[in-house]
Amino acid sequence: MKQQNQHSFGILKRKGSKFAGLLLMTLVGSLTSAQAGLWGFNFIKAPTGTINNEESGEILRLTGSGTFDPVQQTVTATGSFTVFNAAELGGNPGHGTWAATSFVGFDPDGGPNPGLQGGTLTFNCDFTFSFGFVLHGSVTVICPFVDGAFQEDGDGFVAVFGDETFVTEPGTATGSTVFHILQH
Repeated sequence: MKQQNQHSFGILKRKGSKFAGLLLMTLVGSLTSAQAGLWGFNFIKAPTGTINNEESGEILRLTGSGTFDPVQQTVTATGSFTVFNAAELGGNPGHGTWAATSFVGFDPDGGPNPGLQGGTLTFNCDFTFSFGFVLHGSVTVICPFVDGAFQEDGDGFVAVFGDETFVTEPGTATGSTVFHILQH
């Protein structure tokens, strides 16, 4: 009986060590993210957003990546976009490139390691259509990391595109987002 109790205690001790290790990794990841200087982000598999206050069926797809420094309040980011079912274009798609123009803010959520971090980043940008028309707007990149886990159904973006707001509705993301700590 004593031998079985020692064995059970050994299993509990090992499981407790794993839990403590996971807790320590999460805390270190949070501390690391709070002190980081240069960050990166990526849109993975071109997430989409829809206009949530209309039945127009307009869809915005974003690709791209960038770097930013929340301490220096700088951002360098570019990518491409496509608007499907664009009412202003007679229902035809419109496409072009976007480029960040200024940093607005970043709220880090932490993460399991420097290469995988959660948070919310907002920056102003210009959307330049292939035919030369430029719309000023903003993008908020969302990658929630809550209670030690990524909340993938919350991944996406909010893009203000001229007078329209495109939102990735929870659970509908066709792609994902991720943040990386590049330099402390």
